[in-house]
Amino acid sequence: MNSITTLEMMQSHHKKMKKAYSLKPMPSMDSRIQKLTSLRQALIDYSDRICESMNKDYGQRSTQDTLIADVLPCIANIDYSIENIAQWMAPSVRSSGALLSMSNVEVVYQPKGVVGIVTPWNFPIMLSVGPLISAITAGNRAMIKMSEFTPNTNKVLSDMLAQIYDQDEVVVVEGEAGLSAEFTSLAFDHLLFTGSTAVGRLVMKPLHKT
Repeated sequence: MNSITTLEMMQSHHKKMKKAYSLKPMPSMDSRIQKLTSLRQALIDYSDRICESMNKDYGQRSTQDTLIADVLPCIANIDYSIENIAQWMAPSVRSSGALLSMSNVEVVYQPKGVVGIVTPWNFPIMLSVGPLISAITAGNRAMIKMSEFTPNTNKVLSDMLAQIYDQDEVVVVEGEAGLSAEFTSLAFDHLLFTGSTAVGRLVMKPLHKT
C-alpha cells in the first residue's frame, strides 16, 4: 500500500498505527537517526522525480525552484535535527524546591504518538516532509494528508516513503476536501496544519472531541 484513498482505509490504518505506537512508544535515538538518514537519502534519490512531478502539477515549475524551495530545505532540516537530537532527547533537570531538596527532579521528553499532518498545495514537499522530520525526530508516527491539487507529487512522495518506512510508521492519505475533514476528525495525538486562517478555524472545531 503506497497511499490511502478512502475513509475506511484511513480509519483502519489510524487504528493500526495507534496500536503499533502503544507496543513501541519510545524509539531509541539510534532508531530515529536511522529513519532520518533514510529519508535524507531518499530525497536525494527521488529529487529528479519530485521536480518532474511538481512541474506536471503546476503546469510549469522550474527544477531550480523545486530544489531550492522544497527539497534542499528538508535535507538541511534533517542535518540540523540529527546534529541536535541528543540534546533534545536529554532529560531536563528541574529544581525540587527547598522542601524536597534531597530529591532529584527531571523532565523526560516522550513522543506523543500518532501525528496528523495536513499539507497545502503550494509547497507540498517542504510542508509535508518538513513536519514529518520533526515528528520522526520526536519519536512519533505520522499520517500525511496531501492536497488533491498535487496528484503527481503525492504519488512520488507516497512511493518514496513506502520504500523506506513500514506502513505503521508513515503513510500518505490522498483525497478530496471531504476526506480532509474526516482526516482532521481522527483522534490524533498531535495535528499539524498549514493553510488559511478560515480553513484552520474549520479544522479546529472538531478537535475538542478527540
